[in-house]
Amino acid sequence: MESINPAAAGEDASAPALAPVVMDPSLLMAVSMGDCQALRTLLNHVCPTPVAPQVVVEVPDGSTITSGSSDVQHQEGASDQPAAPSAESLLEGVTPLGDTALHVVAKSGYSSRENLDCARVVYNKAKHLLDKPNNLGDTPLHFAARSGSREMVHCLLELSKGEDGGSDRVESFLRKQNMCGETALHDAIRKKNKDMVILLLTEDSQLARVPSAGMSPLYLAIFLEQYHIAIILHDEDNQLSYSGPDGQNALHVSVMRDTGTLLFLEEVYTFMQYFA
Repeated sequence: MESINPAAAGEDASAPALAPVVMDPSLLMAVSMGDCQALRTLLNHVCPTPVAPQVVVEVPDGSTITSGSSDVQHQEGASDQPAAPSAESLLEGVTPLGDTALHVVAKSGYSSRENLDCARVVYNKAKHLLDKPNNLGDTPLHFAARSGSREMVHCLLELSKGEDGGSDRVESFLRKQNMCGETALHDAIRKKNKDMVILLLTEDSQLARVPSAGMSPLYLAIFLEQYHIAIILHDEDNQLSYSGPDGQNALHVSVMRDTGTLLFLEEVYTFMQYFA
């Protein structure tokens, strides 16, 4: 990940980092429960960026002053109470782990139409949240796959397809890695969800090449003894990554499994020899 030098960006490197905005409890409750009606009510009743009424005031010297300008500091009857937040600023709130409202919706595990609608409502108000990572680098797509909800994964993928960039945008979305170097495909494999694995590979047939170093999806599938998923990964892309943690590879983990892996081990070995 490319680092940014604060000084080069025109920022004071000694300035303390701004504390994250804590998520509004009402928002957290609505997205946690998949209550789309409550979510819409909350977001539609917060104040947009206030626009002062254009009231022209005549002063004794014959000139006029328009309210809302720097010449008018207070309007008659104006409240000194702080303005309510906009929907966009409300959605900037995060949980202590840095989860956004879209993370919370995605990880709830519900596949109901209400919950999917909640994801769309949040996205339409704050599109940048679609692949925003939390403190551990997980995106909403990671959480959707981790929850086991194929419907939520499909929903988020459809939202990414509607953005500029076409297939490149979808590929970038799918290949986002968390701090462990894992994509949503790893989470789908851990859930042993073959249908979700197929969905992800349908959108990006080369997703199992990520990461090129570290625990690859193939290694993880063999380690979890999900051989049917390992075969799907290999059949989709025979140039996928074989890497594993600590310098290991898929052949190492195959040797550690029981004798039922021998046929798959032979195939893995053959292709590793070919690509060596």
